[in-house]
Amino acid sequence: MPFIRAGDLNKRFTMEGIFYRLDVGRVDYVCRGLAKIARKGEACEEADVLFVMVNPRSCKPTDDLYVYPPYQDELFEIPIVMAKQDPTQYQLMRLMERMKWNRLYIINLSDLRAGNLTD
Repeated sequence: MPFIRAGDLNKRFTMEGIFYRLDVGRVDYVCRGLAKIARKGEACEEADVLFVMVNPRSCKPTDDLYVYPPYQDELFEIPIVMAKQDPTQYQLMRLMERMKWNRLYIINLSDLRAGNLTD
């Protein structure tokens, strides 16, 4: 199977996430609680696969003016919004192509958006 470029993947898949702000004392942390990659034009209710990863890295809303709502008590009351992909998600899209999956969910051991584990 040939390598699929990011631009071609963007034509085939959508990326969404649940983003929120976690207030801990005097510090606000930007978090992502769930990510969803879906094949465009395919209606499906259930995911083909669930990935558990370490942290959301740099994935963020496509709207740079997005106001992160504060986390209250229920993650799924926070709206899911369009998100920018990072290199890991592009790799997952390539796997989706190979496996013929239409929907994939990503949850993380830590919701904190950080580019590396030391953060």
